[in-house]
Amino acid sequence: KTSPTLRGLPFPALTHRRARACARGRAMVEASGADGGGSGGSVVSSAAALEEDVESEGEALAGLERRGFHVIRKCLEPERLQELREAFDARVDCSVGGEVDLGCNWTEQTVTPFLRVLLDESLIRLLARVCGLPFVALRLELFGKGPGSETAIPWQERAAAGTSAAPHPVTLWVALDDTSLENGGMEMIPGRHLELLNGSNGAVPEVAIATDERVDYRMAAGQAGLHHPLVPHRSVANTSSRQRRAFLVRCSPWTESVETQCGTLADVRGRVGASGWPQWSSEPRGEFALLPGNGKAIGQERALNRLLVCCAAAAADGARASLPEAMHSLSHAL
Repeated sequence: KTSPTLRGLPFPALTHRRARACARGRAMVEASGADGGGSGGSVVSSAAALEEDVESEGEALAGLERRGFHVIRKCLEPERLQELREAFDARVDCSVGGEVDLGCNWTEQTVTPFLRVLLDESLIRLLARVCGLPFVALRLELFGKGPGSETAIPWQERAAAGTSAAPHPVTLWVALDDTSLENGGMEMIPGRHLELLNGSNGAVPEVAIATDERVDYRMAAGQAGLHHPLVPHRSVANTSSRQRRAFLVRCSPWTESVETQCGTLADVRGRVGASGWPQWSSEPRGEFALLPGNGKAIGQERALNRLLVCCAAAAADGARASLPEAMHSLSHAL
């Protein structure tokens, strides 16, 4: 049974092991001859280098608190990575200028591989430490940039207020190709996620971050990043001959806004059971359940946000289904 004390737990302090790892990462960046690359003499370093030998849950949370982002060095096995690439290509064709697929329906066959990533219990436990339990996967978004794509997003923050205290929102960003600034990746400003720097449209003025360090949010294919929505970040054009495919899931704590859209957690469980909607069981032990928050989550009409509620499975009503069983159940319900 998941303890309710997960909600609101403080982040653990930075460990000596992490400090040594970060020092080694910075030394690697300096030795590689990385130069400024930003205004004000800022230094561009590598997020992956700064994550050298850092993988435990506590250290991931410490990195997220201190810098506003963390790279998970191993998120996908090779066979799962290939499955996701094929599913991505079935939905987005970067070779003909396709770049985004927003508000993906959780019940579509080509979305199933992405949903399966969210069913991993070690990942759910980490997300619960950040967002609390229950939490909500707001939506799934696919992003691609073909070779030479000029698409770039300027510096931005993605929320109206910032805090490092749990629970808070977080974005899971998963690389399906090796990703760096060369092929249209993202750049981060570490440590500025506790401040509201943006304007009404979310844009962060360049002058506000002119002297800050800039970090290349570099990942190998199959790695993933967690970042706070208020960490200043941007994506750049793809100046390489390689494509860049990635997907993200925006996660939120249980809030008044969520409850307005879904009702209480008891309402969600009761509605799923009464309607015959699918509920997906986490893997490998079935500790958690993922439930459609409302009809929009699995409806056929176009929607950007499709709220998927993650809660402790022990409290869920009715029998829980595996992913294939849940999809079969949905086909009959619809």
